[in-house]
Amino acid sequence: MEQPTIKENVVELINDLKDYANSRSELLGLQIRKTAAVLIGNIGSNLIVLIFATMVFVFGSFAMAYYIAEFYKSMFIGFLSMAGLYFLLLLIALLLKNSIRTSITNTIIKTLFKEEDHESHQE
Repeated sequence: MEQPTIKENVVELINDLKDYANSRSELLGLQIRKTAAVLIGNIGSNLIVLIFATMVFVFGSFAMAYYIAEFYKSMFIGFLSMAGLYFLLLLIALLLKNSIRTSITNTIIKTLFKEEDHESHQE
């Protein structure tokens, strides 16, 4: 048996490096797709919950406005008091806007890195 020449070894090494680069590229693409699928799934499920929570919130607000209106015998006072409550909540949300944004950003980052940590522990 003949020993492979240096040229043959270099050619084989180059071919192996090309295969490795292609495999890493495919793996990266699959990991990106998986992460995107997880994020889209989270967004979709949270959106469904948000829609139903909004419906409960809106109908509960109307019920509370009518309850206050009946209690004070004035429709105007009932709806105005609910509008005032929401105005106060709006002011609080505006004051906390930066911390809310930071919290949402941190949640997304944790979700992304939780997937990566899970994958690295499996290897």
